[in-house]
Amino acid sequence: MDGMLYQINPHFLYNTLDNMFMLARINGDERMGKLIQALSSMLRISLNKGAEYVTVRQELAHARAYLDIQKIRYGPLFDYTVFCGDDAGDCLITKLILQPIVKNCIKYGFSGMAAGGRIDIRAEREGGHIALTVKNNGAPISGDAAEKLNAMKDMEIQDMRTLFDSPKGGFGLYNVVSRLKLRYGKDFELRYEALEEGGTRCALLIPIRDEAG
Repeated sequence: MDGMLYQINPHFLYNTLDNMFMLARINGDERMGKLIQALSSMLRISLNKGAEYVTVRQELAHARAYLDIQKIRYGPLFDYTVFCGDDAGDCLITKLILQPIVKNCIKYGFSGMAAGGRIDIRAEREGGHIALTVKNNGAPISGDAAEKLNAMKDMEIQDMRTLFDSPKGGFGLYNVVSRLKLRYGKDFELRYEALEEGGTRCALLIPIRDEAG
């Protein structure tokens, strides 16, 4: 019963968004049409019929849709690129990993900038793992902040919240690392670093889930 009920609300939501998209097109509002399309794409991948895992290709599409929404909001603040290795796209990983990291690129990396920002996202297969990299050319992360974030992997979940200045601060990354720890134990890597040429890089190494497992 719960499964059947779960299918109804997303179905209604998608139909409503499709209707809104058609109305935007009829009215010639291209900007609103793009916004609705990006939101619809994000929701479809986020919900994913209740499944915890998505393909790398879907995870990248989710990040791309989020960035499209933010570009509508921020205009010329930043551009972005997304690269997926040929042997990585169909691999399964825990979903909704990239969006909080990408959000921090905009919120912290581009703070004080008006234009010229850039975000580069890469996904490549490394043996039984997927290497995800998010790099920006904004303000470099401080050494203290990088040290705190890099320490999260080895901390107890209940202790990670003490790293942030406020109860709401850092919730996105806290959520990501908590889910990775619950799913993979310590069989993942997370590393933030400031780049010599300016900007910040976040590198993740996540085990690939065997589809049959």
